[in-house]
Amino acid sequence: MDLEREIATLQRDTSSPRVIALTRQRLLLETNEGLGLPIVICRVLRESIDAFIGATLASLRRHEESSSLLDKDVRTKYLRDCLKIHFNCVRLDTSLGLELGAQGTHGQLRRIIQLELDDEALSEGDADVVMELQDMACGISALYSNFPMKTFPFTPEALRERLPLTFIIRSDSVADKTENEKCNKCDESNVVDKETVLIHQISTRQSAQEDVGFGE
Repeated sequence: MDLEREIATLQRDTSSPRVIALTRQRLLLETNEGLGLPIVICRVLRESIDAFIGATLASLRRHEESSSLLDKDVRTKYLRDCLKIHFNCVRLDTSLGLELGAQGTHGQLRRIIQLELDDEALSEGDADVVMELQDMACGISALYSNFPMKTFPFTPEALRERLPLTFIIRSDSVADKTENEKCNKCDESNVVDKETVLIHQISTRQSAQEDVGFGE
């Protein structure tokens, strides 16, 4: 899968706390690869940074006085989108935020934050783009109390233990079951309604009510 498609998939799969929780479960429990979401995000972030740095070096060789080549470069969009994904994941899911830092995303963010370029060789527009992305990376770091974290990835077993608890609530009644058993044709009207409830496993003292659930 190319970088653009991977980023689009991550944007879809990290759009809300509940979607993030379900994605974490799916990647660890249902896919053959068994890769956790932190591994995927860290890899995509690294590839996005590599691509952007390549675009920046190319821009240095094609210096123009004020125009921005980087702002129009798709590799800039990739990194911008990837940083937004990281920011939302940390903001919406503290457990995932910790897992991302342990996986090594902080080292990748520092590559952007500490990126030093010759201002005289870079156009004003491109310098603004670099500064914007550095500000985004700093915004992510500000969400952590211990940035940068030491890289020490969780094992797949540990990631599975950190998944939210899942409860299935069924709304069917005895009468509904009897009626369904009599019906030979299965359609949407006969499907038993159920609701999946996800409960966050609190590892530290609860600070707010939103810590425990994954509601929309």
